[in-house]
Amino acid sequence: MKYPFLIPVYKSVMFLAVAGITASFSCSKNASSEITPVEIQPPEVLELNGVNWRRADSLGASDSNLLSRYFEMNPSMVDSPTMKGPPTVYHATKKRRRFFWVRGTATEPIWVCVHFAKHEFQLLEGQGNPYQNSSR
Repeated sequence: MKYPFLIPVYKSVMFLAVAGITASFSCSKNASSEITPVEIQPPEVLELNGVNWRRADSLGASDSNLLSRYFEMNPSMVDSPTMKGPPTVYHATKKRRRFFWVRGTATEPIWVCVHFAKHEFQLLEGQGNPYQNSSR
């Protein structure tokens, strides 16, 4: 061999390459057997802190306008990973709205809610079931 001093380096590189391939196979095997994320179905009607909320079938024009205003006021939230996709929308009396984004994890869902009432927005976040009555 022309460079005999490279033999230990070559053996180390080969060992690391084989170890890396083995590790990637074992990781991909574990990834395919992951636990299914916990998902919560949004109810049609819910009560939170004495207020009755009804789920909207889709995002209406007034809902879109409200969310646009929220994101204009909070531009850092536009690319938030917790607010991906269309939200679940709830309407209540006095033009109140709640926009929920719920994402399942292996143990419990995490959620974000933009609450609109009295001409103000409030961002709520939590873990577990966002549709249960609490101090939200």
